[in-house]
Amino acid sequence: MTMQNMYNDIVSGGLKAVERISPFCYRTPLVKDHAMTRLAHGGSVYMKCENFQLTGSFKIRGVLNTVLTMTDTGTAKPVITSSTGNHAAAVAWAAQKFGLDATVYLPEHTSETKLNYLQQYSINIKMHGHDCVESELFARKRAAAAHARYIPPYNDPVLIAGQATAGFEVMYQLHDQDLRPDVLYCPVGGGGLISGTALAVKSQYPDTVIIGCQPVNSPVMAESVKAGCIVNMKSHPTLSDGTAGGIEPDSITFPIIQEYVDGFVLLSEQEIEKAVAYCVFEKAMLVEGAGALCVAAYMKTAHQWPGKTAVLMLSGAKLGADALRRISERYQHQYKASYFQAH
Repeated sequence: MTMQNMYNDIVSGGLKAVERISPFCYRTPLVKDHAMTRLAHGGSVYMKCENFQLTGSFKIRGVLNTVLTMTDTGTAKPVITSSTGNHAAAVAWAAQKFGLDATVYLPEHTSETKLNYLQQYSINIKMHGHDCVESELFARKRAAAAHARYIPPYNDPVLIAGQATAGFEVMYQLHDQDLRPDVLYCPVGGGGLISGTALAVKSQYPDTVIIGCQPVNSPVMAESVKAGCIVNMKSHPTLSDGTAGGIEPDSITFPIIQEYVDGFVLLSEQEIEKAVAYCVFEKAMLVEGAGALCVAAYMKTAHQWPGKTAVLMLSGAKLGADALRRISERYQHQYKASYFQAH
C-alpha cells in the first residue's frame, strides 16, 4: 500500500468512524470566543472543546474506533496500551464498557491526577520507563508475548481515523454557520490528533493552514520535522505533559505531519500557564497544559491571520490540583489587565 492510499483509507475510515463512535461519545461544542476574536481583526476564533469530551480528552475517539472495529470483525481480545494518562483513561473506559481485560503501562513520571483517575477502573496499571516512548515500546513487546491487542496512543491508522472525527465535526459545525476553517491550531505529542484532523480537514479544504503546537521544553515532533527524521532528544518538565516525550521510530504520524502540517508554534511555560489562566478566568473552563497550547499559540501569532476564521483544538481537561492552585494564585489579580485590556 502506498502512503497516499493509506492516507485515503484514514479519511474514508474517519467518515465511517463518525457513525461508529457517535452512540458512545460526545459531539463536543465549537464555541466562538469573543475575547480572542478581538485579536482576529475582522475574523473569528472558535474553540473545539475536547476538554468536555467523555473521559476528559479527545483520546476516546480513536480508542472507541479501535475497540468497535475489533468488535465488528470478531477479533476482540485482551488489550494492552501505554500512555501518559489520557489515552490510558480512554482505554480503561472502553475496556470496562465492552468487557475487555486491559493492562496499561505508564511512564514513571505520570501525574498524580491522571493516575488517580485511572484507579477508578478495573484495569491492570503498571509503571515502566522514564519516557512515554519507552513505555510504548515495552508495552508492544508485552502485547506480542501475551497475544493481546496493543492499542497505541497514536501510531495506528484505525486509531488516527478515530481522531479524524474531531476534524470532521469542526467542518460540520462551521458549515452550519456558512464558515470554513482558514487556520487550525492543534496540539502535538505523538501526532495522532493532528494527523487525523489534518487529513480530514484538508480532504475538503486543502488550503486550510494547519499549525502544530508544542512546548519549548519538549518540541520533539517539531524538531523531527526540521531534521527530516524522528529525533531522539531529551524533554524537560512541562505543564503540557500530555504532549511531552519521544516518538516511536516508525510512527506513521511523522510522514503525515511532514506533508499536511504547515508549521509549528513553540510555547514557553509562562505562555502555557497564561493560556490556562485565560481559560479558567475568562471562560470558566478547565483545560490541562496540552489543552491550552493552541490558546497560547493563537495569542502569540494572531497578528498573522487578520480576517481569518481560526479554530483552536482544546484537547483535554486533566489539570492537576497543584498546577491549578499555582496558576490561580499567580494570575487571579492580574490576568485580565495583562493581555486583553492592553489590546
